[in-house]
Amino acid sequence: MNDYYQILNVPAGASLEQIKKAYRKKAKLYHPDINKAADAHEQFILINEAYEYLLRFKDLKQRQRAGASAKVDLETFWRKWKEEERRKARERARAHAQMKYEAYIQSDIYKTSEVVSVILDALTTGVIFLLVVVMPWLLYKKYGIIALFIGLSALLPTSPLWFRFLVRLANKESIMPLLQFKNVPLKIKVIHFIILTGINIFIYFEVVLNTLISIQSIHLAYAIAFTAGLVVSLLIKSRFRKFMVRFAYAPALVSFVFLFNFLFTSSPVIESYWYEGNAHGHGMFVVIDLESGAYDAYKGLRLNLDYNAVQENNKVSYTFGDGLLGMKVAKNIRFSSDY
Repeated sequence: MNDYYQILNVPAGASLEQIKKAYRKKAKLYHPDINKAADAHEQFILINEAYEYLLRFKDLKQRQRAGASAKVDLETFWRKWKEEERRKARERARAHAQMKYEAYIQSDIYKTSEVVSVILDALTTGVIFLLVVVMPWLLYKKYGIIALFIGLSALLPTSPLWFRFLVRLANKESIMPLLQFKNVPLKIKVIHFIILTGINIFIYFEVVLNTLISIQSIHLAYAIAFTAGLVVSLLIKSRFRKFMVRFAYAPALVSFVFLFNFLFTSSPVIESYWYEGNAHGHGMFVVIDLESGAYDAYKGLRLNLDYNAVQENNKVSYTFGDGLLGMKVAKNIRFSSDY
């Protein structure tokens, strides 16, 4: 097994992401369509053999740690690899070696090594953008130039990390096919993830937070779903599907339960309250304080993304309904002025 690590030029015990990056780099270097050296064909087969073995080995170790495959020991795994799986891996590698390079990078073995890296890079870039651009802008807009300088100063200790990431990203080729709309299967997978994540976020703010259960219970439900998704994903071989189950499908399950409860309600009742909206304003959204401390236990009901509507009025009316699953919801929130 140490030879397989050496073939990919990664240290023993390398992470899955390190292995995938090394594989893409080596596969591009030695694919016979672009490397005409005499040993390129055999090197390419060895690279794919090493990659498939290490993927299976990492998956086995992960499942063993989770207790999902205690009956599968390393000796059995190694014997099956030598007797059967190694031959299949080399056959697949030979077939890939006969392809044009452009066709090879569209194959499942290459795409699945690339797609999750692209998604993670995109998410990390988004977080950095929020921290480095959006947050300072909000601080400046809300509190002035001094707050801007304080916020930027707080970012300085972390600047080597995110700046190095941006430099590495600028030199990577994995994200360019998505931006240039050339790698269609990769683009579809990334768009699939983005759309589902967007739907989850929308439902969270527009439905989940307008359901009368505590914020702690809401987050507990998502945590349980994520844990269940983590366990289920251990049984899935495709890394992209693992990623989707953990970070998209699991939260979507919770979101759609709340949505189902929200869509089918009965016994509508309108309640109106005076409020104050300046105490917790953040520029993008505001948390209002209702008279007599109404609904203090349900922060979502008092959170509003329409900052201007909150600031220009002083009265809020909720249309409550009994959800189909027994959870009360605010179906409509309307602001008005009464001076």
